[in-house]
Amino acid sequence: MGEPWIEQIRQAGSVLLELSQNQDGAIKEEASIQLTRLFDVLSRLDSKATDELVFKSVEDG
Repeated sequence: MGEPWIEQIRQAGSVLLELSQNQDGAIKEEASIQLTRLFDVLSRLDSKATDELVFKSVEDG
């Protein structure tokens, strides 16, 4: 169910990475900012999933 979203996130990240490495000026700066925001959001999602798994293992343990 979430696979189309995963592919869209990968595509967005790929485009932002490309722009942040191969453009100059305002485009490069904005792409870098947006890429950092994307990483921040993704790391928080991973954290929540990890926290839930740790919490479950503590309950089960």
